Amino acid sequence: MATDLYGAVVARDMLTGHVYEGHTGDESSPLSNVSIDLYCSNNAGQLGSLLGETTTDPTGAYTIMLEQVCEYYNIIETDPTGYLSTGASSAGRVINDNRIELTYPVSLSEMVDNDFWDIPASPPGNWSQFSPTGWVTSQTVTCTVKVEDTGSGLDVSTAQYAYTTDTSWSAWQAASCTGTDGTTSPQTITASNVPFNHDSTASKSNRIKFRIANMSGTAAESPAFTVSIDTTPPTNPTLSADRDTGTWLSDPAITIDWSGAWDAASGVDHYCYQWSTSLAPSPMEASRPLQPPSRPPSLLRGAAPTFTSLQSIRRETGQHILYTWGPSTWTPAPLR
Repeated sequence: MATDLYGAVVARDMLTGHVYEGHTGDESSPLSNVSIDLYCSNNAGQLGSLLGETTTDPTGAYTIMLEQVCEYYNIIETDPTGYLSTGASSAGRVINDNRIELTYPVSLSEMVDNDFWDIPASPPGNWSQFSPTGWVTSQTVTCTVKVEDTGSGLDVSTAQYAYTTDTSWSAWQAASCTGTDGTTSPQTITASNVPFNHDSTASKSNRIKFRIANMSGTAAESPAFTVSIDTTPPTNPTLSADRDTGTWLSDPAITIDWSGAWDAASGVDHYCYQWSTSLAPSPMEASRPLQPPSRPPSLLRGAAPTFTSLQSIRRETGQHILYTWGPSTWTPAPLR
């Protein structure tokens, strides 16, 4: 109540309403402490200047006094952190889920039941398509992952990552994210040149995780992804033949054993071979993967020599072992 210039008691107009948790029409769960602002405008469609502000009480109710005459009153509800608007209801004009417009003179029916509804916003999710998926041969790695938010959309500027090589995680660091604020389609977060600085071992597991918020302020963290790093080449194998080297023989069928190659991290993947009928170091054939039993080309006329057993060489480092056969010597030479 108020008094006029002559001291008479007069009633002031006021606007009332509620904010509820749920979907439009569900009044079973009131939301307290939600910000409500009233704006005054003399032009349709324009928000105008701030006239009053309040918050909802424990019953979800609010009241705002009409302190002055305006052509248009705009009631604005601000979603609480972690909530997303689902609707609004009024005898006036509902502009959107967060805005109601009333036109002067405001009727009694328009002064009440100016209500809004919010629901908890689902966090970003659907983390997928992490890369890299296999072994890498650099200790500084660029990692990517897909994420989406189908509610309020992603706040792309909030993308971050953290990494570890043991049990202690680094501080969160800025990452990049494709798309624009509010996008609801899957986007890619990129952590560039992450300095793991360690090969993967039993005691050092290189891992990375990501996080990002949506436009409602709800953040989500991805699971931890493993980054498998192996920069150390496999060990050289040992070579043996079924005859002494340095001796000319009439039988061209040579049996060779190649064994003992191993790799401590990613393991052995495959092997390659090169043959040459020349004493020159360049091979007759390029290296190529094969699976035993195999028959390399003949070194002399007649039957082709064969390998009886071979151990594999890890593919990721690209290391191969070349043995050249000549009339006087076997020479092992590691190639990288």
